[in-house]
Amino acid sequence: MTKRSRTCVINLNEQATIASTKMIEELKKVESSVKISHTKLVSFIVSEYMEKYFSKNKKSIAIAYRDSKKQITGKLTELNNEQLLVLSKYIEKLKLENHNRIKIE
Repeated sequence: MTKRSRTCVINLNEQATIASTKMIEELKKVESSVKISHTKLVSFIVSEYMEKYFSKNKKSIAIAYRDSKKQITGKLTELNNEQLLVLSKYIEKLKLENHNRIKIE
């Protein structure tokens, strides 16, 4: 009996879908008997990427896809009441300045 692998559904954006379709077409030009699905091709690509490139790119990927709201929320929980009050006043000042600038323009 073979061990069944866990599966997950991954939705590719339009650009990635077009790219994988092109790749399958190109593979068939190289070898007409190629029989590969989008799932198998993308699985192969992801596995190869993980093995060869992920370690050196993971920091830049993490930065590109960080959750800014979560990061700010985390920083806010570290502030004491006095710091929160100062920050609140500063935000109100920025809102007022922005409101005044909109009126002028």
